[in-house]
Amino acid sequence: MSGKDELTVMLWYGLFFLAIVVMMKACAVNREVVDPGTGFETVQVSDERAEEILKQVNLIRIYAEPESASMTGFDVNEEGSIAIGFRRTNDKAIGIYDSEGIFRYGYRFQTSGAFRLELDQEDLILYLVRGDFMIRINPEGDVELVADILDTRENNTYANYLDAMRKKTVGDRKYVMRKNLGILNGFAFSYSQLVMIGADGEETIIYDVSLQNGIKTVLILTVILLMVGYWLKVELPKRLAEEDEVPVRKEGSVKE
Repeated sequence: MSGKDELTVMLWYGLFFLAIVVMMKACAVNREVVDPGTGFETVQVSDERAEEILKQVNLIRIYAEPESASMTGFDVNEEGSIAIGFRRTNDKAIGIYDSEGIFRYGYRFQTSGAFRLELDQEDLILYLVRGDFMIRINPEGDVELVADILDTRENNTYANYLDAMRKKTVGDRKYVMRKNLGILNGFAFSYSQLVMIGADGEETIIYDVSLQNGIKTVLILTVILLMVGYWLKVELPKRLAEEDEVPVRKEGSVKE
């Protein structure tokens, strides 16, 4: 393969990488989703099943704010109380904050899957995706209900709404999840800030892990670029050279 052809191949790989970046940026845009106006349709489980679920989840009430972690989602009730979900490996957490963003209490629990959350007045509702069940917890930390989430089209619509919600307006206040990494927003895999915007436009940062997420994003990008650079510099020329090799026939191996 000629040098021109090699340059063309490398150009195509560069365009492919650029296309991935553009798609990531498109996915990173905050979406204003519409509340479908319904909750999940559920069926209460038996006491034995509820005890089994709670033992498996190992729900623990905490009074110290969870260590800095990426956010999975949030919700705000009419009184301005805020619930924020935090992403971890298996040990997940939810923090409950007052209207000024002061931590009040929270919960730790175990699940290897994703989770969703809502505030119904002062009650926290935890939805576990793996197993499709919900746990309702009152402000005192008592579990009031454990129920299965039914597999219906309406429930799927509501689940998609909760997953996509990054903005919510309560009264004259607007709450927004942001990545807040500047030019790195398109590469960020999680959100860094929850910001409250008042009626006068003044912003109050409720939660902020921009520094931690920025460092993590830079490290991930560095590893990816090093891998791509190694492949273009070493592996691609090696493969192109192999394609240019012509097998040499042994003299006298072909009879005329």
